[in-house]
Amino acid sequence: MRVLLAFITLLFSVSALAETYRVWQYTDDVYVVLTETACLKPKTGLQVKAIREDGKVIKGCYVPDVKNMIRITWDNNDFAVLELRPFVPMSDAMFNLMNKEMK
Repeated sequence: MRVLLAFITLLFSVSALAETYRVWQYTDDVYVVLTETACLKPKTGLQVKAIREDGKVIKGCYVPDVKNMIRITWDNNDFAVLELRPFVPMSDAMFNLMNKEMK
């Protein structure tokens, strides 16, 4: 768990501006992280990453689908439609604080 939180912190702390993420622990070892960063063209939407505890990252883009739902198109062209409700807002500061507390 510490390794994953450290990895997530490193992954997103490269931004000079504080950004709020929405994080959902999808399974025991997979977290889905929604960002506020725009996807690079030709893709549309905002960036999303599925991060496993072993360090593997799957990237994609998400857009609102219907009320309280998002549609994720993963880089391998697979897709998912998920509820937004399980995602919890988390800032860079919260990531850093959680990482320090677990050391």
